[in-house]
Amino acid sequence: MGVLFITQLKVVKKKNMTVSKSFSQRFELVVDKYHNRNDYEDVYEVFEELLKFREELEEAIQEGTQLGLS
Repeated sequence: MGVLFITQLKVVKKKNMTVSKSFSQRFELVVDKYHNRNDYEDVYEVFEELLKFREELEEAIQEGTQLGLS
């Protein structure tokens, strides 16, 4: 799953550096939270955050495409 996010982050980076930086920082925070998990509840929260992150990242890619950013 991480490779997919990194690939999508690269797509966003090509279109919008500011948005890319924001998403990269958020992704790092989610990964850090996963590495520092204590129980299954933490894993569940990280999973929910990853799903939300994915949706927002895909929206940003779509938005950049619609705006003609390349």
